[in-house]
Amino acid sequence: DHNMYRRRHVDVEGIDYMVIGGVFVIPLAINHLPFFTKQDLNVLMSRPSSRHRSVLLVTNILPESSYNEGNSIGASDILVSVNNEIVTDLHELQRAWSSQLNQSDDHVVTLRMRDGTITSATVADIVKTDRLIAETYKSEEYIGFRHIPTHFQSSTR
Repeated sequence: DHNMYRRRHVDVEGIDYMVIGGVFVIPLAINHLPFFTKQDLNVLMSRPSSRHRSVLLVTNILPESSYNEGNSIGASDILVSVNNEIVTDLHELQRAWSSQLNQSDDHVVTLRMRDGTITSATVADIVKTDRLIAETYKSEEYIGFRHIPTHFQSSTR
């Protein structure tokens, strides 16, 4: 299960992630812990109630993101909800995100982090951001659900 909290073996398995309005989100893996010092993720993930449960980690925010405006969120934040809809894995995030983007242009989409910080943008701002990101990076690669396949080739003698 790609959403479960565990060690990831990137040399033999693919990596799933999602980019929502320029915010990169990936399921937290044991491999991530040494790279993020903003929160003590070891303490969070060693609790019996959260062990083996998925947690969504913000890994990057593109400069073009409308969620970048207040600098209220950043790499190593834990995303817990989209407009008060709790999200614990990429499938839940994808469902919540899609349902919010199907609202009117002035509808506000709020991301809430584990530490209580929030950041918001309207659907119109998110659509504008996605267009800008696609134009700037000449790719749709930074929008929506993504899977990076890992090609593992064993050599035989």
